[in-house]
Amino acid sequence: MIKLEETMRSLVMEREREIKGMLCSLFAGEHIYVGGPPGSGKSYMGKTLLSLISGASDFANTFTAFSTPDEVVGPFDPSEIMKGNMIRNTAGMLPVANLARLEEIFKSNAGCLGILTDILVDGVFVQQGQAQKIPLLQALATSNELPQDDSLAYLWDRFAVRFWVGYLKSRDNRLKALNFRKGLKMPAPITSIDEVMEARKLVSDTPVSENLQMLMLDIQEELSRNGYSLSDRRLGRLQEVCHADMVIFGASEEEAAIHISDGAWSNIEDIRAVRDIVFKKANPELGEVMKLSDEVALLIEKMQKIKSDFGSQSDKLSKAGSIGVDIKNAIAKATSLKQTSKVAEALAGMNAAKKASESIIFEIVRG
Repeated sequence: MIKLEETMRSLVMEREREIKGMLCSLFAGEHIYVGGPPGSGKSYMGKTLLSLISGASDFANTFTAFSTPDEVVGPFDPSEIMKGNMIRNTAGMLPVANLARLEEIFKSNAGCLGILTDILVDGVFVQQGQAQKIPLLQALATSNELPQDDSLAYLWDRFAVRFWVGYLKSRDNRLKALNFRKGLKMPAPITSIDEVMEARKLVSDTPVSENLQMLMLDIQEELSRNGYSLSDRRLGRLQEVCHADMVIFGASEEEAAIHISDGAWSNIEDIRAVRDIVFKKANPELGEVMKLSDEVALLIEKMQKIKSDFGSQSDKLSKAGSIGVDIKNAIAKATSLKQTSKVAEALAGMNAAKKASESIIFEIVRG
């Protein structure tokens, strides 16, 4: 499964954390939410995962206020109606899918949301009053906004891991994306649905680390002290995600526990604060390097703005050069930290950002 992660990371750029969360959730039996602006590649993650798993059936739908249950679970079967049975023809629909992409899920209406709740929360589809277990392994829900209605809280809670993404930051990666989409062709599968099921069974059969549980409780209490509520139910779901990271990818308790930061936020403005709390408690070195990584990302955004602003070339170069120094200083601080695999991974991203900053300065020079 490590090869699955590596392949996804080679195809879906600047989404390392989201990919790991998606795969750990898959092996833990949990669904995932990815939000962000239009065109930020949210659904592409799901399409890529599907292409890499042979034998996996899929379902995809974009929801609107006018969506009908027929779009989700299929129309009623006329031949069954003639027999007096209100049975839906579910072929190719959500009740028979292994992987699902539910786009703009929170824009749906009450009729569809009721069905989605049964499927995502209880793992069943109800036909004529009979609850049927479904083969759904993971649903990827996407949207351009968070749920705006309190009535959606129960469905929102079902997504153990949540991410909010933006557009690609690196110029090199944006160029790669342009070239890749020009000849878009999904890769050949590298694993199978049976191997995914075996991995899920391994996670389920392996006892959860007591040290992980103690650390998770410490984090839950620290979040509460800082005004962030993490229910016991959500903590239980996140435990499965952390546990899957340890079993399948060999993460330590401290490395695995950082997944809590991806499930403990409810508002976009809380994401960084929640992550800082979780990382500081679980993995201080990684917390510090991620904080530095955030600073570098903000500096890159600032440099992009300087490039686009009106002003003399010399003034732009002076400001951009100053930011370049700040980026180098941040990388130097990160390099001085204890080097674990996760810290090294974050450092690689920061060095890629440094290269992007040099490209921006070159563009300013060219005018």
